[in-house]
Order: sequence, then structure tokens, then C-alpha cells
Amino acid sequence: MYNPKRLIEPDEYFPRINEHMQAILEEWLNNHQSEEDIKLYHYTTARGIEGIISKREIWSTDIESMNDTKEIKYGVEVIEEEIKSAKERYEGDRLVSEVFLSSIEKELENLARDRYSIFVTCFCREGDLLSQWRGYADRGGGYSIEFKFNDSTTMVDINGNLKKPNLRRVLYDREEQKRIAGTLINAICEICSTFPSLERDNPDKEDLWSSVASYVSKTLIDFAVSFKHEGFKEEKEWRLVRAIKREEVNENVVNFRINGGLVVPYVTTELIETSNNGANIFPVTGAVWGPSHDDNRARRSLELFVESV
Repeated sequence: MYNPKRLIEPDEYFPRINEHMQAILEEWLNNHQSEEDIKLYHYTTARGIEGIISKREIWSTDIESMNDTKEIKYGVEVIEEEIKSAKERYEGDRLVSEVFLSSIEKELENLARDRYSIFVTCFCREGDLLSQWRGYADRGGGYSIEFKFNDSTTMVDINGNLKKPNLRRVLYDREEQKRIAGTLINAICEICSTFPSLERDNPDKEDLWSSVASYVSKTLIDFAVSFKHEGFKEEKEWRLVRAIKREEVNENVVNFRINGGLVVPYVTTELIETSNNGANIFPVTGAVWGPSHDDNRARRSLELFVESV
């Protein structure tokens, strides 16, 4: 099985807010939970599978540098719509509309651009999907690699420590996206609106409320990474997501490659599963070659390659 965790750990916060957040987070993380091992497929070219298998690592690309330039912007826009709606409902409440919700808007922009770099590896629930062959695997001349994820799967972070990988199932239904984001925003707004005047009207407390907005925004960024336009729902995408603090991003962590005439940032992600005998293994459990390949040649060459590494 696979039990997900938060993408970004929060700072300090009010107990009342945390109580509401826990229930909402539990529902959110249940979207990405699996009672069984999750088998996901990563579509790639021949050069891609050669690098992944031989080096036992995958590449996670900066989300703002991916093929679809709206990868993160779409999710943020959905959340901003819910913030706008909440501002209209609490128009006469200065703390909620002018302090808290405005702080969330600023925090969302700062988190996504200045405080964290979000890196993503894309997977698909199906290993033989025509749109994926066309888009990511040399128009059918590549491979889809089967990965297995469970609660024993770990990855190596930038400091060399082992941690659980963050897997997110992509959600495509806009109404569901709005409901998830709106539930969180409205719940915290309701709490803010009931705080006594001593807390609400004290200008010295505004920094404290900004801190609460920062805490809430970290969960909203998690939402945004998992929201995608319904036009892509055929992809049945899952994502391995890494949120790396900007101060930890340096020349030893981030690599660069050329793609489509652009210099694209990426980080290498080493995945590890502990086997029954205690050995560390790379959790690749199979591969499918594209429809453009000759079956016999593809099988033979792939078998020899795997045996050699």
C-alpha cells in the first residue's frame, strides 16, 4: 500500500486552524492513497530508458519549464477564483478580506516563484496508451517503464537522506477542484471571522495572520500541483512531486538539459525499495515497448540490456 504525506511541512499555527486543517488534509491525502502497491508507467524515449535503468534514477523537471506552460498556473488560477469568491462573501470583514485573503494571494505567488522550486516526474496509470506514446515516447518508438510504489519506497533527498516520495494523483474535474480549494479557504475564513475584536483589530496581529496565510498557502500549492485541465484527463496522470526550498537549490542539485531550444532545469531522483532480504533495489518491475517497434527485436535487445546493467 502507499500512504501519502504533505508536500510541504507547515510552520507554527493556531490550534483551532490546525484542527480544521487536519480533517481537510485527511480527505485530500486520501485522494492519493492506495491500499495496494501502485504500479505507474513513465513514458520515455530509447535514450531515456537507457539512462533510467543504467543510472537507476529518474529526472524530475521544473514544473514551470514543462511542455505545457500552464502546468502550475492552471491550478493557481482555480484557487484564485475561490479566493475572489471568498472576498466577495466577506467584503465587510477587514481581517478576512483585506488581511487574511490578500495575504494568501501574495503567499501563493511567493511560494510558487520565490520560496520553492517544484520539480515533477510524470507517470500514467496505463502502460499502453496511444496519446502517451505520441506525446512522450518518440511517437511510439520509445518505452513505458513500470514502477512500483508502496510504503517501503523511499527516495534520496538533496542532503542524501531517505524520505518518502510524494505521489499525487492528478484531478481533472474543475468543479471538484473548486470544491476542494473552496472548502479549505472557506473553513479558515469562518474561523478568522469569529475571532474576538482584541485579535481582529490589533494591527500588531497582522503579521501573525500573515503567518497563518503562509501555512494555509502551503497546502493550496499542494492542491495546485495536482489540478489539471479536463482536456488532459485521458492521460490518467500521477506525479512524483518534489518541493525544494530556493536556498537549497544550487549548482550541485539542479542540472540543465536542452529541450525545444530551451535550457530546462531538472533534478535527479533516486528511488529505492527495500526487498525482503534487506537489499536496496530500484523499483522498476517491467517495461512496454512502443507500437512502432518490432516485437522480437525490442524484447531481445531490452532483455540483453537489462541483464548487462
